[in-house]
Amino acid sequence: MFEHFTTPAREAVVRAQEEAIRLRHNYLGKEHLIFALASEERGIAGEILREFGVHSHDVEREIVRIVGWGPPPSFGPQEAEALETIGIDLSQVRKRTEAAFGPGALDMRLTGCGFRFTPKAKEALELASKDAKALGHPDIGTEHLLLGLARSAGGAGADVLRGLGLDPQLVRARVLEKLAEAS
Repeated sequence: MFEHFTTPAREAVVRAQEEAIRLRHNYLGKEHLIFALASEERGIAGEILREFGVHSHDVEREIVRIVGWGPPPSFGPQEAEALETIGIDLSQVRKRTEAAFGPGALDMRLTGCGFRFTPKAKEALELASKDAKALGHPDIGTEHLLLGLARSAGGAGADVLRGLGLDPQLVRARVLEKLAEAS
């Protein structure tokens, strides 16, 4: 599916994944895609979200309020003991790392295991593709991603939109209006 995405749309998906990782979520959901679109500096999706008064920090706040942070990675006693046998004290590593890079610096990563798109995120991407085709557009841009996200009901992403005070129908209408103006 991603072969039909424009470069900005692909970059948005990468930004969404980076946000999911930063929040220690082992999945990519609609909420992460909304964050990526809100952080878009140029393009219709970012412009429209800003028109509605939505910025990436607002989306992040709602994601944390609704979903929370994912669990920090942890080393069990067996791993700590194994490292200690070769002279590595995990508590000292954590202490020095946090002194240099700030609290939680070691927790800002994922192992990569099980990272996946949620069914609702997949649905939104499929709807974006359908919207692009229905509009006669050969490629899927960030504006189509916003259309798909607004059309896809349910999930944490829908809760984030509601928490931001966005009416999905108004968002869709504004995207379609903006596309009509551009053509």
